[in-house]
Amino acid sequence: MTHADDIVARLDALFESERDALLKGRLSEIQSVSDEKEQLFDALAASHPTPAGAGPRLAQLRDKAIRNERLLDASMEGLRAARARLNSLRERPQGFRTYDASGRQSDLPGRSASVVRRA
Repeated sequence: MTHADDIVARLDALFESERDALLKGRLSEIQSVSDEKEQLFDALAASHPTPAGAGPRLAQLRDKAIRNERLLDASMEGLRAARARLNSLRERPQGFRTYDASGRQSDLPGRSASVVRRA
């Protein structure tokens, strides 16, 4: 196994590790994985020429990178949606508006947003 083959194998394992972290919500691991991927890609780029027969393996890495990018995008979208929902709950009016069968509105007073502490 050449040095480039070793790098490709390490990248493959790293993409699988990244996928696992994304699926399990361990987002704190993503930065270190990203740093390691960058180092490995730099090492792969420096290991010219590309080994014979590496095309299919590199295509698999590309596919895994695209897959993980989609997972990361979905994770980020979920975090943005959760943040927006929390902000809307925090900023909501302190009451509740309802409508009866004839369309007349009625406002119900809301509870205080403060935390009640009991001894």
